Amino acid sequence: MMDEEIRPPRVGVLMTGGAVTVATLAMALVPSAAVVAMIGGVIAVVGTARGSRVILGIGTVCQIGAIVFAGAAALPPGLLLVAVLGVVLGWDVGEQSINVTEQLGAGATMVRSIVVHAAATTLVGAVAMVIVYGTFLASSGGQPLVALVAFLGGGGLVLLAMRA
Repeated sequence: MMDEEIRPPRVGVLMTGGAVTVATLAMALVPSAAVVAMIGGVIAVVGTARGSRVILGIGTVCQIGAIVFAGAAALPPGLLLVAVLGVVLGWDVGEQSINVTEQLGAGATMVRSIVVHAAATTLVGAVAMVIVYGTFLASSGGQPLVALVAFLGGGGLVLLAMRA
């Protein structure tokens, strides 16, 4: 956990909140999943605001669990992908905000760094969404569990690629 005097900038907290809100709204057709996603989103935003990777991670895991539940409850694949992108973007922006604050200190100007990082993550995620959704549409066999596993596997690969 970070020193109490060092907090990530508001723009990072707001962008994390925006991303997790998109993820939560994407799951609105499955109310129980949306509630879990909302709780996880609040936890992720609090983790970002406090500069705590552990709290941010707990919130992200709650949201991923909500995505799995929503997928099992037959949420349309397009909405699942939007939810995955929102969760990944929220986690990534939160992590970036914490990292930049630790490296540069609370007095540094960090807005540009965080916004550019978020834009790059969004672009990579959007390209991944198009590829995964195109693969889903091209596949035949009607096996939603296989599609869910492919979506989660693709999301995991995107996370690994961003961490490298």
